[in-house]
Amino acid sequence: MGLGSFRIMERKVTQVAQIQEDLSHRIQSFEKELEAALDEKERAFRYRWEQGKAKFEEEVLSQHRKLKLWLPSYIRQSRFLAVVTAPII
Repeated sequence: MGLGSFRIMERKVTQVAQIQEDLSHRIQSFEKELEAALDEKERAFRYRWEQGKAKFEEEVLSQHRKLKLWLPSYIRQSRFLAVVTAPII
């Protein structure tokens, strides 16, 4: 292997290292963007993560409880065909 070949290989290694560094920076940038977006959603929907589970604020939970329908009420409000085909689906 001549000196010219060595320099070409050295440039390719340097280019690959630069590409890897650029990709690493882009990945870090995307991670920061994703974390910011997730933080924004947590504030918008008023929840936080605890031990891998979403925990909603008490006010939000209260609103959820008000909207909850019991199965008999849901069936009475549903269309007949929806109730009939639900067990099949």
